[in-house]
Amino acid sequence: SKEASLLVSAESSSSSSSSTPTDCDCDSDSSFFVYPSYYGGNPSSIPPLRSSSSSSRRRMPSSLNYFRTLQDAADAIAASSSSFNNPTRRCRRRRRRTVYLLPGVHVLDRPLVLDERHDNTAWKKAKRTGGGGGEGEGGGKAVRVRGGYRIHPSLFRPWSEDGKILVAPIDKAVGDLGKIRSGGLNDCANSKAEVFFDGQPLILARYPNVDPRTGRWRWDAIKNVTSENTFTFSGDRPLARNYSEALPDLWLHGYWQYDWADNYVRVESIDESSRSYAIDTNATPLLHNLTIDARYYAVNVLGELDAPGEYYIDARRRLLYLYPPSRGGKHKMTDDTEVILSTVENLVVGHNVSNVTFSGVHFSVSRGTALHFADASGVRILGGSVANSGGGNDSAAAVVLIDARDCDIAGVTIERCSCGGIDVRGGDRTSLMPSGITVRGNKIRDYARWKRTYMFGVRFDGCGHVVSGNAVSDAPHSGVSGRGNDCIIDSNAFSDLCYEGVDAGAFYAGRSYAERGNVVSNNVFRRIRMTENATLGYPHVQALYLDDQMSGYSLINNTIFDSDTGILMGGGRDNRVVGNRFVRTALPLMLDDRGLSWMKGSCRPGGKFEEELKGYHYDRPPWSIRYPALNRTFDDRPCYPTRNVVEDFAFCGVEEGKSWIRTPGTKMEELVLWDNSFEGIVQDDSMCRNASSSSSASPKLTLLRRRRYGGGGGGGGNHGNRKRAYYELEGRSVNGTTAYGRRGR
Repeated sequence: SKEASLLVSAESSSSSSSSTPTDCDCDSDSSFFVYPSYYGGNPSSIPPLRSSSSSSRRRMPSSLNYFRTLQDAADAIAASSSSFNNPTRRCRRRRRRTVYLLPGVHVLDRPLVLDERHDNTAWKKAKRTGGGGGEGEGGGKAVRVRGGYRIHPSLFRPWSEDGKILVAPIDKAVGDLGKIRSGGLNDCANSKAEVFFDGQPLILARYPNVDPRTGRWRWDAIKNVTSENTFTFSGDRPLARNYSEALPDLWLHGYWQYDWADNYVRVESIDESSRSYAIDTNATPLLHNLTIDARYYAVNVLGELDAPGEYYIDARRRLLYLYPPSRGGKHKMTDDTEVILSTVENLVVGHNVSNVTFSGVHFSVSRGTALHFADASGVRILGGSVANSGGGNDSAAAVVLIDARDCDIAGVTIERCSCGGIDVRGGDRTSLMPSGITVRGNKIRDYARWKRTYMFGVRFDGCGHVVSGNAVSDAPHSGVSGRGNDCIIDSNAFSDLCYEGVDAGAFYAGRSYAERGNVVSNNVFRRIRMTENATLGYPHVQALYLDDQMSGYSLINNTIFDSDTGILMGGGRDNRVVGNRFVRTALPLMLDDRGLSWMKGSCRPGGKFEEELKGYHYDRPPWSIRYPALNRTFDDRPCYPTRNVVEDFAFCGVEEGKSWIRTPGTKMEELVLWDNSFEGIVQDDSMCRNASSSSSASPKLTLLRRRRYGGGGGGGGNHGNRKRAYYELEGRSVNGTTAYGRRGR
């Protein structure tokens, strides 16, 4: 693209290095200014700059450092740090640096790389005086950092007979165009270049097409499985559209055996006589076995470039084919149209950095993780946005903090990501040292564009994370998930999740006796339900999912609207479910005993769960003090769902004729016998009359009176030869189901 670069050089970087710093220099702050790659307006007419500080008394530095690119500024900071860190210097404190980014688009041709030399640096928007303050000039225009190459609209020519499909050459300067990768269960690494049209991601040519009305995906289905790597398809579309010409670049993306696991596979050959595909399982192994009726679609086929918003890249001929999105029924581009091809793997990469802040910066377009920090402390990403990112080898998210301490991601809008949103890892689980990481007030939406399952809006791993006040929405699978101890998931809003994959949860955690002390509280869940037809498995999804004997969680004061299942506890123990409300939720609670059947190998003495606990020395401080219930885990009915507490539980709108609880594999009487407690179970139909799905307001719960019944003879009190006492809830009917509570000892 022929974008005008500002002809401003880093003249001050050489002049500043010519003088010998003094002790006073050590104690002063430094400012750097970076001009955008391009923006609307004449470079010579740029108004004077002012500090972005809210204080009008803040003194501007006497000398300014101007740079063309972010990396030039980073290199200058690194060079000054080398001089600054001379051991003979007598500096009283660490120097603070501020990099002011002028409004406009800052195009990266390589990642911005930061290390310990860039400590104590803030990157933020520079404000201007004068100009009208509008989007085109003055202080109103945003700072955008982009890792993509613009293909100018003048380069496109009509390709199809009707002129709707266009073609343009891809400059060799772009380099490698990448490849589609298969991906495992949690793997979203994909190096293939993507195309964005005025900030919106386009769809790689496919069949069936995405539903233009709803934006939801459509699927084909396996007709018959003929071998471990071949299956037949219905109809003759692959023949009519010449799929054979797309080989070896034809791929299939599908849920091959379970509707909770998807991946991509490359087609090795097509047998036209039998109407069958052969999968190259050596290069692209199937995630699971092929299954009749499994859903899939064909992708990366030039012959399927037939809908607005689709594209195809011919990597060998370096051509981009494009069917522009419709604008008022027309498919035309103007000189202002931005067609962007992703080129850079990461936008910012930081290792061993401390006290680095990005404030109000809008990041977009990367093939991999946009912002990636490892072994970092004091990293703060405040405001701004991250959009149109890809995935990474070690993490499938747009923003990643690994081995991090005291970091903050706040007020950021993260959207249109190929994989997940935020991934944070830190703290020490053995010593229970918290990470100090907070993820707060972010909007995370429309993610998992490429890999559909196990891509999370927020993923956490470690100890002591806080995920609070975020809005997570519009994704085919889960919202927040993680592993760890003493993490807080509080006051978040979850909506329109889990609509495509089954056996999922808007909040999901699973398979551990060791992940104790976690609290999920004061969250609101809306429309957590499967809306697509599931062909492989029961189409249930949950707002809160404690899977496969997950234990030691506290689920407190959450509200669930218009969802399939409210809470599923899959055989766990020592969980507290208190003060939750369920409005128009088909099944408020499900609790099973899978540890006594197909999962008993993990929870029995000597199994996987005990080995994990031994790794944390759970029988010694600090674990034995922080989690005393663990000390008797393998002496007190291991594998049993025991010591769970369900209290102050209000619901309305349960499916007619159904109970507020399902206990597959067991009975309520047995659960009570195993020291599980169910108290304050209330059907309150006024919640459905008064509360809307757009409001988190819920009526106050009322504890009902209890009375003792049962005994040695008959009724529910006789289990074997032991006498038990139970409590029956009085008052309103609990949907035809008797609610029990174990009497405390």
